[in-house]
Amino acid sequence: MADEAARKDPLAFAILDFVPFNCSVHLNQYHGNSVAPSISMGLKLSSGDNVRTPDERSLNDIEWSISVYEGSVTNEHAESLNAIGMLNYYPERQDVDYSVSEGCSAWAHLEKESFALLSSFVLSGRLPTSIRIHTKGGLRYGWEPDGSGKVWDVQANPNSSVQQLEISLVAGGKTDEDCNIEMHRQITATDLQDLERSLGSTISKQLTKIRTTLAWILVAATVIAVSAIVR
Repeated sequence: MADEAARKDPLAFAILDFVPFNCSVHLNQYHGNSVAPSISMGLKLSSGDNVRTPDERSLNDIEWSISVYEGSVTNEHAESLNAIGMLNYYPERQDVDYSVSEGCSAWAHLEKESFALLSSFVLSGRLPTSIRIHTKGGLRYGWEPDGSGKVWDVQANPNSSVQQLEISLVAGGKTDEDCNIEMHRQITATDLQDLERSLGSTISKQLTKIRTTLAWILVAATVIAVSAIVR
């Protein structure tokens, strides 16, 4: 576990820097009409970082992601570590019915105001410029003096606690061509009625344009016919 690894190795901590490349917003509906929003982002390690296993196998190109939740931490294990979340490694799996690629998935909680700010930012079609995760347990720094190298024994300890999360939001940053926003919620009768009204209005406008065009064509044809008779 992450706390056991930290006690055995007091240097078992590291800071990871990422650049997000996509995101999705989820509205998770529960019984009693409670909604638990979350934001998920695909991540790429920054160009200066190198995460590797003790046998020098690079983990840079595996799948990295993070899910951010609103509100206080409810996970008992994370609370026992005074953490706001966890970073978990999972190996590749090939089964008959499904397959899972090798990857690392983090999750963390933000208080209400910060989560609202992040939500507004990504829903405007922009991505955070960077995400920094402070971990404890499992990961440690390598021999590189600049701190760019990190070592993670994912076999002995696949879990690391998230002690701190830094998300950089820059106004005027990249727009929706760099961020795939997905909204997930239940479709209601009101949604269908709105869609029907919208389609009806659109079709009506198109029919009006067609009738106007046909009327001008008829007028032009009449003028041509009259001109031919006069001649």
